[in-house]
Amino acid sequence: MDIISHGLWGGAAFGRRSKKYFKIAFLFGMLPDLFAFTYVFFQQLFSGAITSGPFHHVPLSVAALYSISHSFVVAGIVIALAFVIWRRRMLPVLAWPLHIFLDVFTHDIKFFATPYLWPFHTFLFDGIPWNTPWIFIANWGALILVYIYLLKFKKVWKKKS
Repeated sequence: MDIISHGLWGGAAFGRRSKKYFKIAFLFGMLPDLFAFTYVFFQQLFSGAITSGPFHHVPLSVAALYSISHSFVVAGIVIALAFVIWRRRMLPVLAWPLHIFLDVFTHDIKFFATPYLWPFHTFLFDGIPWNTPWIFIANWGALILVYIYLLKFKKVWKKKS
């Protein structure tokens, strides 16, 4: 799934309490991809290697960072620590495992299959790539409907935060 969608799903699911919670959930929804891809993106951008897309050749470091950031095991450890530190205020951090869950089904085996149990052996699921037109359109259509519902009927984010 695209990184903005991950942020929006995280915000809708775990950021409804306040605008501050939304911002944190939005960030944690994008965190796994930011962690895995930001360094190599800027490296290729400043070296002039980007021509038709950000990743012509995926370095092993990106695959390693992707495995770490897309693991329920790693996310679970971080969430447990967040709970100890912040208690109930850690709810927006749950956008991270939501990101992993969505990626399991929107990535195929050929390109960034999600190693959701890393560092343990993971049965890789052959999902439907998020850039498949009907998946992409359905995802953004669902996001639009969810946000219309939240803003119009649930009146979220109206309070000052």
